[in-house]
Amino acid sequence: MSERSFTVVWPFSRRSSRRPASGTKSSSLRLEFDNLMVSIADRNYFGRYSKSPDGEFVLAWRDADPRGGRGGYRDSGKGDYLLVHDGEIIAEGRMERPNDGRVSNSGRFALSDWRFGAALRSTFYVFDSLGKILVSKEFKANALHSDISPDGQFAVFVTARSDNEDSNKMSLFDVEAATLLWSKWPQSGIPDRYQFDAARARLWLVYEGKGSYSFSMTDGTFLDLDRWEDERIDWAHPFELSRIGQERLEAAGSGLDVEKGAEIAFILKKAIAAGVDENAFEHSRTLKTLGDLWERLGDEREALKCFEEAQSIYPKIGVKRRIARLGNSIGKLS
Repeated sequence: MSERSFTVVWPFSRRSSRRPASGTKSSSLRLEFDNLMVSIADRNYFGRYSKSPDGEFVLAWRDADPRGGRGGYRDSGKGDYLLVHDGEIIAEGRMERPNDGRVSNSGRFALSDWRFGAALRSTFYVFDSLGKILVSKEFKANALHSDISPDGQFAVFVTARSDNEDSNKMSLFDVEAATLLWSKWPQSGIPDRYQFDAARARLWLVYEGKGSYSFSMTDGTFLDLDRWEDERIDWAHPFELSRIGQERLEAAGSGLDVEKGAEIAFILKKAIAAGVDENAFEHSRTLKTLGDLWERLGDEREALKCFEEAQSIYPKIGVKRRIARLGNSIGKLS
């Protein structure tokens, strides 16, 4: 949710019992927040920001060279970041392209370095509240997003698609031990946010308006796989529903029975009713899958009907021979 424009002034005398030790004190900073941006007039600073859940820390960063005035994609000119607590800057530094900052209640913070140039690569960092690097891991894929637990004990980093083993991976780090616990692609997809349940060793992926599903923090096992498989039928996109139906039909193999067939038919019909027919190829492919299902269940008439409709919508869907074969078979039975 976006924030309205407002100004925060921290009194110089304000102190927190959790305030990290710092060097020479500077004057209290005036921070102005506007949506996703923060302005610090005392430092002539304007950039993105993140607040700790308890509001005690503010992490700000700029994917831009403050000296050269260049931002975003570039081959040189480092950006910068700074951590503010109690009206003072307690940590700051520079990196190539700082992005996607997150800060915890302990002051530990995470940043993704999108790196210079066009190569598929990124580096994930976690720092302590004084700017010391606790975690540093380079990936051969672009960064997608990241997060850190409220206590700063764990951090998660997600990569985008690439042409190597780092493609589409969600990686969980134990910050305290400076260890990569596991790296895998979550079947449930990229969430809106995370919840860290260290007591039960669960990482929850939260999808707004859909549900929350947990992965083991120990080894990345998808603990709620069965529940996700059932519940995603309620909110999946029509194209995804079509793929789910096709995947379940293939997975059924020789074990396909009337009960499983009814479940798959429900999914495929829901895909059509939900709008898969907005795309001719997807509509035709869904009908072809439905025809496959009926044919495997022994209902040749329903299968033929689906194949004929599929071909009429998208003639190159590849069912002509099956239509002819089923037509001949049904004709002999008549």
